[in-house]
Amino acid sequence: MKHILIFLLAGSFLLSDNRPAKPKIGKKFKLDYYELPKTHETQLQGDIICEFTITKQGEVINPKIVQTFAPEYNEIIINKLKATKYRPALRNGEPVAIKYLLPIKFQ
Repeated sequence: MKHILIFLLAGSFLLSDNRPAKPKIGKKFKLDYYELPKTHETQLQGDIICEFTITKQGEVINPKIVQTFAPEYNEIIINKLKATKYRPALRNGEPVAIKYLLPIKFQ
């Protein structure tokens, strides 16, 4: 049985000057090997970097792929990102919208 390990790096990057507290994940990003097209049968390795905005309500909006090793995975990744939920970032105790970079490592 083939397995895919996807690491969502804890060191994801917030894209903001005056950085509020990081958002926390509510509904996880979950991707199964069998959801991916079978174009990389032997070696499934590389990075996909995603950029998106987390709203004050914790919704993911405007997701896009910034860097990819497998363009055929982009649509699947975007759809998975849209399904994730976050507890929003806080600035002075108030929820704020924030841009976020999420590197995803396939091994």
